[in-house]
Amino acid sequence: MEVEKNNLKELNFAKNKINSWYAREGNKMLNIISRPYNSSILFSEIIFSLLKKNKKVVYIINGYDNNWELVKYIKEHLGDIRYSYVKQLNGTIENGVLYFISSSNVDVLKEEIELIIYDDITSFSNCSKLQITERIERVYRYTNKIIIYSIENVFNNIQKLELGGILNSYPMIEPRFITTRINLEEDIPYLLYEYFKWFKENGRRVVIHTPSKDSADKVYELYKNKISIFSDVTVIRFSEQDEIKKFEKRITNQKEPVMIITEYIGESLKTFGNIDVIVLKAHKSRFDYKKIVFLCGKVGYRNSEFGEMILVANEITSSMEKAKEITRELNKLVWEKQ
Repeated sequence: MEVEKNNLKELNFAKNKINSWYAREGNKMLNIISRPYNSSILFSEIIFSLLKKNKKVVYIINGYDNNWELVKYIKEHLGDIRYSYVKQLNGTIENGVLYFISSSNVDVLKEEIELIIYDDITSFSNCSKLQITERIERVYRYTNKIIIYSIENVFNNIQKLELGGILNSYPMIEPRFITTRINLEEDIPYLLYEYFKWFKENGRRVVIHTPSKDSADKVYELYKNKISIFSDVTVIRFSEQDEIKKFEKRITNQKEPVMIITEYIGESLKTFGNIDVIVLKAHKSRFDYKKIVFLCGKVGYRNSEFGEMILVANEITSSMEKAKEITRELNKLVWEKQ
């Protein structure tokens, strides 16, 4: 993995700040704030250095696998390491090994660790700020140092580091709002219809999120069979039960405009280029501010082609406003580096 010249400065800045923080006594916690899906390679030097000193390092992730981006980068640029993904800890944490643990499984940690990194950035997060706080508090006494990697400040009165993009330097897409009283399972507001025309003319891939399976089924039926503008658009119903890899392969091979309708909110569907995201019934409680921010992070994830992130709702909620505020603040970190 090669970092573009424009972003190498930000990567080196991050590494130096992390090393400086670690070297100082008394600063146990560091909160690194950045955009969703930013890179994890900023931790490569501190992890490699501690493993070579035979220290214990634990990397907490939202997924259920190793962080392959980080492992590959360390091996290619620094040297070989030992690593393991832990589901259940039957023995003790071995010195000189990097352990990956799911954020839902932090209670397996019951021994002294030199460094814990809590990564709430590089994969989709379903954890609230309160949940992260509680999990950090449960492992706090077992570690010498903790780094929290998140889209917002988790604890007050601890050292904070704000970063722009590591692998790209373009801003996130900020959400647009459409308010309507139209039943979105039976009709389409005029403004949204105009967006759909633009998506179609430009051959875009549009992911439409709904708050429930029942709602997704009704929207699919409406768009597939009753709206003439979609007659030459591939409209696909994707459910949480679908096999994700086969689905992604199918979409990648599509040449014409694609519309994906789903109740699924998660890690997948972020890997396509030319993607736009629409959230229907965005006023529903399922779409909290953090989910919205991570959905914004999917738009333009693969490249710098700007898409759209549209929230369609009966009214503008506090979660919608907070998501817009957070994306604006994260973009300021990018603009200030340019």
